[in-house]
Amino acid sequence: MAVFAAKVPASATILVDEAYHHFVEDPRYRSSLELIGRYPNVVVARTFSKIYGMAGMRLGYAVGSKETIATMAPYASWSNANAGVLAAAAASLADPDLVPRQKKLLNDTRKWLVSELTKQGRRTMASEANFVMIDVGGDVTPVIQAFRAKKILVGRKFPSLPNWLRMTVGKRDEVAAFLGALPEIVPAPASAA
Repeated sequence: MAVFAAKVPASATILVDEAYHHFVEDPRYRSSLELIGRYPNVVVARTFSKIYGMAGMRLGYAVGSKETIATMAPYASWSNANAGVLAAAAASLADPDLVPRQKKLLNDTRKWLVSELTKQGRRTMASEANFVMIDVGGDVTPVIQAFRAKKILVGRKFPSLPNWLRMTVGKRDEVAAFLGALPEIVPAPASAA
């Protein structure tokens, strides 16, 4: 990221989305927050939607140089968070064990999910987030519908990845229900049988 930031004109703002920052375990990973001092045009956005489990509440924040944030301030939407959302965020921040606890729980469940999918011979994309992308071998639309019919909610179709199903990591029993239904909806590849 530093190489990229060095090549971008200072007049252009670089927005770095770190929504999944808290899940990353790769020791090579570096947050872009460390670049803000050298490159004042870097702005890092984070959210309470992922690790804090507040997806429906749509609360996030941005970190940047004082000047850059001041330039952005007139465009901020100040009326999109209600008192309940702010109280939930404050409670989340007050619990110092929340992020490490959620990180371990969700990452362990994601690793278990990938292990089970691998045993079935299924292809997945490497992930350090709270979801896994699974190759279903064809258009994902009927797969999504089949899961919904079983009251299992999975992700939407991504036009650039039409054969890949996004499975958000939830509670272990929810992931187990997904794994139980998957072979019926999308049989395992013949090579895994």
